[in-house]
Amino acid sequence: MQNILEKSAKTFSALQIPEEYYSRITGIFEPSETKSEYYGRQLEAAAEKYEKGLRPPFFDAMVNYVEQGNSAFDCPGHQGGQFFRRHPTGNQFVNFFGETLFRSDLCNADVSMGDLLIHEGAPSTAQRHAAKIFNADKTYFVLNGTSSSNKVVLNALLAPGDLVLFDRNNHKSNHHGALIQAGATPVYLETARNPYGFIGGIDAHCFEERYLREQIEAVAPDRAREQRPFRLAVIQLGTYDGTVYNARQVVDKIGHLCDYILFDSAWVGYEQFIPMMADCSPLLLELNENDPGILVTQSVHKQQAGFSQTSQIHKKDSHIKGQARYVNHKRMNNAFMMHASTSPFYPLFAALDVNARMHEGESGKRMWMNCVETGIDTRKLLLKSCKYLRPFVPVLVDGKPWESFETEEIANDLRFFHFVPGERWHAFEGYAEHQYFVDPLQAASHNAWHQCNHRRVRSLWRARYHPR
Repeated sequence: MQNILEKSAKTFSALQIPEEYYSRITGIFEPSETKSEYYGRQLEAAAEKYEKGLRPPFFDAMVNYVEQGNSAFDCPGHQGGQFFRRHPTGNQFVNFFGETLFRSDLCNADVSMGDLLIHEGAPSTAQRHAAKIFNADKTYFVLNGTSSSNKVVLNALLAPGDLVLFDRNNHKSNHHGALIQAGATPVYLETARNPYGFIGGIDAHCFEERYLREQIEAVAPDRAREQRPFRLAVIQLGTYDGTVYNARQVVDKIGHLCDYILFDSAWVGYEQFIPMMADCSPLLLELNENDPGILVTQSVHKQQAGFSQTSQIHKKDSHIKGQARYVNHKRMNNAFMMHASTSPFYPLFAALDVNARMHEGESGKRMWMNCVETGIDTRKLLLKSCKYLRPFVPVLVDGKPWESFETEEIANDLRFFHFVPGERWHAFEGYAEHQYFVDPLQAASHNAWHQCNHRRVRSLWRARYHPR
């Protein structure tokens, strides 16, 4: 055996194969016509093993199940697409999407595929796998959007009489879940808007403890002096128009006043895979028993790899387990089931599973860094080529034009995206230093193109009809 290892090492050295690859080599092919068929079988086996290894838990189980060709005698009623095949219109429908989609639309009663509602079997394995990748203690896959994810969290945590610290610009699902369904009492936080109408972050003074206790006095005077008056704070991690919060700063400022903080991350979710955005990721925070529990909802269908309606809830609260404020799985899952269908569409669940696998290891970081660099190069091209469109980034950094810096430097330093208080390019007021930055992956505010277009039309109209 020792001789074989020594011979292999000499072979690797002669072929100039780096030592770090030695442990990954499983065989050696020699030029030999008599062994070509044998080597071919090895290649086929290695390729099959690699391809199978790409599949995450639930997707793998679903592929194996569908490939067995099982006949369904329960629901869904289209029976793997066969009902559609009975009519020319339905036949076109099946042909358009492909039969595999219909064969993958499985019945929740089939125990071999596990249970999506009580999280057993492959669904449970898939969600544990996703939790590990996203640095959560527990992850729930949700198939009817982040509107439902938010309501699951809010219904699990809040009850009448609870105080909820509430960003006025929160999505309406948070209003429904926290204020209407749960009946919690809000303490509102003021949200900035700039002259262009862009949605900004919460004003800096709203995070001061004295100010917050004054606001509590107005709605629940007997609660104003409690150590942790808020059952939950509901804050957007990233706004529709690209303002991103520093999660570390939020927790340090108000965490001691809250049992939990929900970061509605519908418009972000990729921050932990981009090194310069690490401090804004709630799921990368180092937390202790005095910190709040963290909940994060993500619209996978918006900013990650998922079909429409796919969403996920990440729960990071093991640091407070055993405390009275801790929300256990049973309570969370009761709220989850209240908002889930008993007839889930399995391809949606599989997409969430695949999304997690795509982000595993270095591949997730590489994909998002490529996206960041593409966004920077796009901004540079716009600045160079366009007269009436300008990306929403600083005009100058360190006294030099934003676009004059190397793409790699910009992609690794948040100072190229910070909202520096008082700078005219963003025109937001009420911000503190390093409180917010513009999303590096958003080349312009969703409203910006409309604003720029409107200003262009207005300037052309004035030039034509009201020349100076």
